[in-house]
Amino acid sequence: MEQGYFSPLLAELTERSRSAVLSRLGFVNPPLYRHLEALFSRPMGESGSLLADPSFEATFGWREAPVTMRDLEGNRLGKEVIDALDNPPMELREDYRFARHFHPYQHQLRSWDVLTDPNPQSLIITSGTGSGKTECFMVPILDHLMREADRSGRPLVGVRALFLYPLNALINSQRERLRAWTHQAGGRVRFCLYNGTTPEELPAAKKRAHPNVLMDRHDLRESPPPILVTNATMLEYMLVRTVDAPILEQSRGKLEWVVLDEAHTYVGSQAAEIALLIRRVLHAFGVGPEQVRFVATSATMGDPKKTGEQETGERLKEFLADVAGVDPSRVHLVAGERQVPPLPAPQRGSQQSLDQLCALDPDVPIREAHPHRHAALAAHQTAWAVRHLFLDAETGGTHVARLSDVCRTIAPKADPQDPGVQAEALHWLDLLQGTRDNDEAKTPFLPLRAHLFHQTLSGLWACADPHCPDRPETLQDPDWPFGQLYLEPRKHCTCGAPVYELAACDDCGAPLLLAANRSETLLAPLPRAATDEFELDLDPVESLDDEEDDEDQRSESEWQVLIVNRALAMTGEVAIDKSTRQIIDQPLTESSLRLIIQEEGNKGLVCPHCDARSRGQRQFQPARISAPFLLTVILPTLLEFAPDGDKPREHPHRGRRLLTFNDSRQGTARMAARLQQESERNRVRGLVYHLALRDGWKHSDTNASQLKEKIGSSDKCVG
Repeated sequence: MEQGYFSPLLAELTERSRSAVLSRLGFVNPPLYRHLEALFSRPMGESGSLLADPSFEATFGWREAPVTMRDLEGNRLGKEVIDALDNPPMELREDYRFARHFHPYQHQLRSWDVLTDPNPQSLIITSGTGSGKTECFMVPILDHLMREADRSGRPLVGVRALFLYPLNALINSQRERLRAWTHQAGGRVRFCLYNGTTPEELPAAKKRAHPNVLMDRHDLRESPPPILVTNATMLEYMLVRTVDAPILEQSRGKLEWVVLDEAHTYVGSQAAEIALLIRRVLHAFGVGPEQVRFVATSATMGDPKKTGEQETGERLKEFLADVAGVDPSRVHLVAGERQVPPLPAPQRGSQQSLDQLCALDPDVPIREAHPHRHAALAAHQTAWAVRHLFLDAETGGTHVARLSDVCRTIAPKADPQDPGVQAEALHWLDLLQGTRDNDEAKTPFLPLRAHLFHQTLSGLWACADPHCPDRPETLQDPDWPFGQLYLEPRKHCTCGAPVYELAACDDCGAPLLLAANRSETLLAPLPRAATDEFELDLDPVESLDDEEDDEDQRSESEWQVLIVNRALAMTGEVAIDKSTRQIIDQPLTESSLRLIIQEEGNKGLVCPHCDARSRGQRQFQPARISAPFLLTVILPTLLEFAPDGDKPREHPHRGRRLLTFNDSRQGTARMAARLQQESERNRVRGLVYHLALRDGWKHSDTNASQLKEKIGSSDKCVG
C-alpha cells in the first residue's frame, strides 16, 4: 500500500508547528523549553496540543437521479440551455462542462421541478460542499432567460435575476461558471459582477472578447443585464445613488429571481437587515413578493430529516418566508443525500491485522481498484465498525466523527488520547480511504474529508511562587524561578499564589513575569493595543480583576514591574499578600509571598539579566502566537500534501493550489504580504544552508588532507 495521507500530514503539522512556536517564543531557559516542548507534543485534543481533536466527514458521492440531461431536453429543460451546459468554451470545458450524458443529482432534479413551476415558488437548498448547489438554481434561471431571449429575438435588458453573496471572493468565483454557460447565447443573456472593484469604464477592445459579460459600471447602467451578481452593500448603494438609477428604471417590473447564497450567515440583526433590504429592492424594482422566486442555499444548515431535527426544516422555511415576505406554503426545502454503497455484514472469523490488510494489493496505485483489500475490509469487523461510525442508520446519510471516536471504536478499553492509539486510528483511516472498490467509479471504502482546528497561543501565565508545590516535574529545576505554568489567564494558582503573565526579554530571552504596581498592589498590567503583525488578530485579554474594571482605577498611573525571583542587579525584594496581592510590610506568613522584582524607573524597565533597556512594549514580549504567524507554517505544509496541479513541475509547489478565506480585507492583505515574505525568506534560508554546506565540505576536505599529512609525519617521526 502507498504511504498514507492523514498520518504523515498530521505528524508534519504537529512537528513543524511545535518547532515554529518554540522558536518564535524565544525563551532561553532550559527547563521552560523542555516543559513547553512536552506540552506542545501532547496528543491531539489534549490541553496544550497545538492541534485539536480532528474531525472527519464521510464524502460518499451524492445520490444521482435515474435520468440524464438528455432525457430532460424538451421536458423540464429547453434544448438551448442543455446545449450551453454541454458546450462551454474550450478553455472552460474541463471545469464547467455539464454534458448531456451526465446524471444530475436527485436534489438538483427536485430543485428544478420546484423552480420551473409556472406559479412562482421559493426554495431552500441545504447540501454539503461540492454537491452542486449552484446548479440547483442556476440551470432553471438560465433556462428561463434563454427561452425569453429566444422569444424576443434580441438581448435581454433589465435585471431578472439578482444573486446576493456575502463575500467578494464568492462573487468572483461565479465569473467563469457564468461565462461558460452563457457563451452559447451569444450576448442575448448577459451578466455582470458588481462589487467595489468593478471599474467605472474599460476600453472597448478589452470588452469585445466577451459579449456576454458586462465588465464596467458604464455598460451596467447603460444596458443592465438579466443576471446581476452583487453583495448587500453594493445593492444598498444601487438603491440610493442617482448614478445607478438607470439600472432600476430599465429593470422595473422585470425582477423574477432573488438568490441568497450562504444563507446561514444571515442571523440576528443581519437577517432583519437583509429582510428589510429585500423589501426595498422589490419596491424599487416595481414587483411584489408573489411575483418573485426566492432561493436560499447553505452547506451548514444540517439535515432536517434526522430525529429531533424535523422542526429544522420548518424553521428554515419560516426563515426564508420572513426574509422574502412570502407565504410559508410557497417555500420548499430540498436537502442533498449521499449515495452510500451497501456492504454485506462482516465475517466473525476475520482477524487480519492492520499490517496484513495493508499488505494486500501492494503494487496497485492509490487511484486504482484494490479488489483483494476491499473484499478483506468488507469482511473485517473493525473496518466495518469504523465505516459505520460515519453513517447514519436512521436516514442513510453520513455525519462527522472525531478522531477520538475512531480511537474508541478500534480500542474500546484504551485511552483515546494515547499517542499510539491515535496513530493506529489514523492508519486505519488512511487504509479505508485509500482502498477502492472495483466498481465503475472506483469508490473508496470510506472516502473522507478532514476538518482540522489549529490552536493559537494567547499567552502563558505562571505562578509567582518559586516554591510552588503544584509545578510539574519538568519545572522542578533551580533554573526555573517560578511555579506552575498555565495556558489561560487566571488570578491565582492552585497553590493559592498569584499568577502573572510570562514574557521574554527581547535581547536575552530570559523569562520574566509582567505585573503592575497600582495603589501598592501587584496586579496584571492594563491591556494595551497590539504592537506587531503577530498580535493584530488578538483581542486584548479581558481583565480578571474587579479593580481593573473600575473607570477611576484605569485612569490612575501604574508602574510596570518585572517579577524576576533572582537576586540580580537593580532588583529588590517585596512581600505581598497571596490573596489580595497587596504589598505588605509585615513578616512573612503562610498567607504571604516574598518576590524579587524590578520596578520601573524614570528611564523605564531594564532587563536584570542582560541590562537591555525597555524600548516600549517590545523589550519584554508576551508569549503570543497569532494566526498570521501560524499560517506561514500551516499553508506550505498543506500545499506539500495537495495533489500536483496541471502546471509544469518547475512552477512553485509544482502548480499546487490552495484557497483561503478571511472575513477581513485588511487581514487578507496582511496575510498575503506575510506569506510572500515568508516564502522569500525560506528560499533565502535554503540557499544559505546549501551554500554553507557546500563551502563547509570544501574546507573540510582541505582540513582533512592537512590532518592526514600531520598524522603521516607523526608516524614517520615515531618510526
